[in-house]
Amino acid sequence: MGAYADEWISKQVHLKPSTRSRYRDIVRLHIKPRFGTTPLVRLERSDVTSWVSDLAESPLAAATVNHVFKVFHSILQAALLDGRIARNPAVSAKLPRERGKEKRFLTHDEVARLADAAGDDRLMILVLAFCGLRFGS
Repeated sequence: MGAYADEWISKQVHLKPSTRSRYRDIVRLHIKPRFGTTPLVRLERSDVTSWVSDLAESPLAAATVNHVFKVFHSILQAALLDGRIARNPAVSAKLPRERGKEKRFLTHDEVARLADAAGDDRLMILVLAFCGLRFGS
């Protein structure tokens, strides 16, 4: 699996260099330690399920686990299309739910204190806070 994963990454020419680097890190840190020496044809759905469960119980955020799994699934899908495996054992794996962080909003009094502390930028703080405007690029 490890050699095929490296080969797969090298063929992802459509990716930005930063994304390819991130995928390389995912393979190195999360996929190869568990499946690096496992032949592709030996991967079972239960292996994938167990791995996802272990990732979900680790300190990784659910979004990170899901992203790592997405890369793993893509590698296996490519192996399927290449005829290296007869089926993708990652299909239908259950992933952890992503929980959004609870949003905290400033009260009117907190906005007023922030604006007062901003000095010459007071008006900008008030406009941004009360008109819903956000800085753009």
